[in-house]
Amino acid sequence: MKRFFTVVFVAAMLFPLHFSPWTSAVQSELPFPAYGKGPIDVRLYSNLFCGPCRSLEPKLEPILKDLIDRDIIRLTLVDVPGSVTYSNFFLYALKAENTFDRALHVRKILFEAARSKEAQTEEALKRLFEEKGIDYEIFDAPILYPYFNRLIKNDELTSTPTLVIIKRGEKKKYTGKKSIIGALEELR
Repeated sequence: MKRFFTVVFVAAMLFPLHFSPWTSAVQSELPFPAYGKGPIDVRLYSNLFCGPCRSLEPKLEPILKDLIDRDIIRLTLVDVPGSVTYSNFFLYALKAENTFDRALHVRKILFEAARSKEAQTEEALKRLFEEKGIDYEIFDAPILYPYFNRLIKNDELTSTPTLVIIKRGEKKKYTGKKSIIGALEELR
């Protein structure tokens, strides 16, 4: 009987690792904002309603593109929702086409829409995407939330923008424009 409980306990501990939302997302081809094949994991946390996040984004784009193109990093974009609707529409756009350039383009449009407060409802975001020529596919986006929530919790996120770099098993966290840009430049 003791052996049975040991086996059940070990299986229960391994189940979340094997059937994580990331595994489910990959298996069902759900859009997940992760790009690159490098050995260094990088997570960029931002909020589409965050002014410092918005002003940092254009400075980060060329650095991130270079690091991804040279297979140095594997980047995960984590939107810390200021609006679930905005977060969902970002994922809807990735469902139609999930490339790094597309993610940057859609983020740019959503950052601007959040700043100008031009699209506050789902219907307004639909019109905005249509005006900007952004294809999207509505799906059950909340299925990805547990994975994002786990990242936020594991990285002990307290503010945005935040960058987390995991290199050779060592995790470092950076906040603020200078710190984030400096950390990425060091990876070049």
